[in-house]
Amino acid sequence: MPKVSGKSTAPVTLIYGDSDWSRPGECERTRSLIPAAQMVTLENTGHVSAVENPSKLARVILAAERAPGQTEEPNYLQAQ
Repeated sequence: MPKVSGKSTAPVTLIYGDSDWSRPGECERTRSLIPAAQMVTLENTGHVSAVENPSKLARVILAAERAPGQTEEPNYLQAQ
């Protein structure tokens, strides 16, 4: 397991698949070490979510990019 510092205050989204090889206890431990972390589990997904469930992964990442309460996509994501 990588070293994780509890000093970070940056928002962090940990994304795991429901069939991920990471153990649930390890996932929760990592989340507990990062004060601002939220954890998301993708259904029907293993450890390689970018290959196994890319559209759902993208939606989670884009949602994490939005400021709290923001309902529209940030300007840099809107079609030009």
